[in-house]
Amino acid sequence: MFRGKTFRVAVFVFAILCLPTFCSADTSLRDQAVDFWEQGQEFAENLALPHQPISDSTPAPPLATLKTNQQGILGIAIGQSTQHLKETWGSPQRIDPHPLGYVWWIYNKDPNHYVQAAVKDGKVMEIYSNAPTWSFRGIQIDSSKKELLDTFPFQNRITFSYENAQVSVDNNVDGKALFMIEEQPILFYLDLYREQRVTGIRFLSKEALVKGSFFNRQFTYTGQKPSLTKASLNQEQQDKLEQSMAKQIFDLTNVIRQRYNLSVLTWNEEAARVARSHSMDMVSHQFFDHVSKTTGMDPFERMEFAGIHYKTAGENIAYGQNDGIEALEGWMNSEGHRKNILYAPFTTLGVGVKNDYYTQNFVTP
Repeated sequence: MFRGKTFRVAVFVFAILCLPTFCSADTSLRDQAVDFWEQGQEFAENLALPHQPISDSTPAPPLATLKTNQQGILGIAIGQSTQHLKETWGSPQRIDPHPLGYVWWIYNKDPNHYVQAAVKDGKVMEIYSNAPTWSFRGIQIDSSKKELLDTFPFQNRITFSYENAQVSVDNNVDGKALFMIEEQPILFYLDLYREQRVTGIRFLSKEALVKGSFFNRQFTYTGQKPSLTKASLNQEQQDKLEQSMAKQIFDLTNVIRQRYNLSVLTWNEEAARVARSHSMDMVSHQFFDHVSKTTGMDPFERMEFAGIHYKTAGENIAYGQNDGIEALEGWMNSEGHRKNILYAPFTTLGVGVKNDYYTQNFVTP
């Protein structure tokens, strides 16, 4: 959903186009809006802003100078030690939690060289980048789908062993292509609006592929049932995870804008509070819409209610994606959401996540 000075367009994921309504006479709706706003504000006050550096600072070589390798990207492969990761990429600018108990090492100093690696027990478990720096066996950002399929054989269904289970994955999601290369799951993201050219790469652990919601999957096993779901998180862990996904969505949005020669956005804490409040509202009241089921407010009324003044503003929402990476990649394959992300006049962004509900609020003051 977008608003400028003279027009408005609504954009939805898994929803229909509709016009927002609001009844100012109903004070109970205003009370609910205040309640969600205060909850979002309290949460945002504990949110470390994006690009906050960690205390350790091992110097890193320029990522653009790192050699490619056959097993990973930018000199790093799955299974290598965190010591090797640190020697190769330096200390991360930020460390974020991961849904599976890993931790993400985030390298976001330069959007042109953005990369993140998930580590656990001293080893690299996942790698992701949507920046134009990496190359893997000749495939890189903007490689054609034909080049990708000529390099790696594609299978509509991928099977592999995990613990004592046989796992079958339906490899049929638009905008994604999964390959099992030497027992390593590698996911390529494809741009549906640019002839399915490669727009990102993600080296997954088998655990992430089994326990995440990347694809439909089936399991068969003998004996004791293997662990096929994510471990439950306490409230503090869940809050920290949601904070990390909000930060990552912010970072990845700027990587995309930089790739399209657009100015990067700055973090807007007030917009983040509004975004967080709307995600909380959708979770609590089981709806998915730009217009609140409980308050009747559309995104622009929510921003105005929070005291945000804007020349232009927009909102993206998503539901059901595995994490912030998947949400951002999904938005880029949806025309209206993509337009918001690539809208040149936007200058600031706030992001709010609750469970698997994601909200972006774009604001040009």
